[in-house]
Amino acid sequence: SSGINAEYGNLKDDCGDGSDEANCINQFSCRLGSTRVVRSSLCDGIVDCSDFTDECQPECPATNFNIFAGMSLRIASYTVGSTATVLNLFSLLKTLLDLRHQKTFETFLNKAGIAMICLGDHMIGIYLIGISYIDIIKRKEGKYCQERFIWLSSVECSALGILSTIGSQLSLFAMTLFSLIRVSNVGNLIQRECCSLKSILKQISMLLAPVAASVLIAVTPVLDIIEDYFVNGVYYHESQILFTGTLDRTRHFFIFEKYFT
Repeated sequence: SSGINAEYGNLKDDCGDGSDEANCINQFSCRLGSTRVVRSSLCDGIVDCSDFTDECQPECPATNFNIFAGMSLRIASYTVGSTATVLNLFSLLKTLLDLRHQKTFETFLNKAGIAMICLGDHMIGIYLIGISYIDIIKRKEGKYCQERFIWLSSVECSALGILSTIGSQLSLFAMTLFSLIRVSNVGNLIQRECCSLKSILKQISMLLAPVAASVLIAVTPVLDIIEDYFVNGVYYHESQILFTGTLDRTRHFFIFEKYFT
């Protein structure tokens, strides 16, 4: 009678008061605002509601609500992390004490490599304990689903990521160093040059290279000057929402170039 041609269930407010979309069973209403999304888009991993309610429904995957999907993973992470932290710390200290008694360059390098592996695994253990603790805190707060992007972009998350990356890379490079020594038979050459300045410099460089490479790989992605090359998505806090959810870098840059340049 009003002369308005309304289409039902098309996510558009044709009537102006939302009455044409109010009772449609194929839609889901976001908790905040007047946004409606197709029900089939619930729990699809793409955030459509600014308050994340489309991805925080009871039927959504457990990983949306917690860092760990289940109690078994949480217990395993804490147990393995605690064991790795304590045992590798003990092994690291023992190996460092043994370094003083090495009489050849070859045995010194072997012990130093073992120490780097222990240090790397010790750092991984600390990471597992840290991430388990954060999971417990987030579970108690009950807001991880709505605030997971805040956590993923936080300094604490970056610090844990750097810690785990340095630890894993340090262990990997230390084992690579062992392989190179054996394949190239450097051990015999070093043993004959144990007291020369050249051998000492070679020893220092071979030990510092894995450490420097590990730190570089871990820290590079979070440096302000080049972090844009490593960004997977862009999230805006609810206080200054420009886009809903997280846009990938390509789409984000395209929109800004299209409308703001």
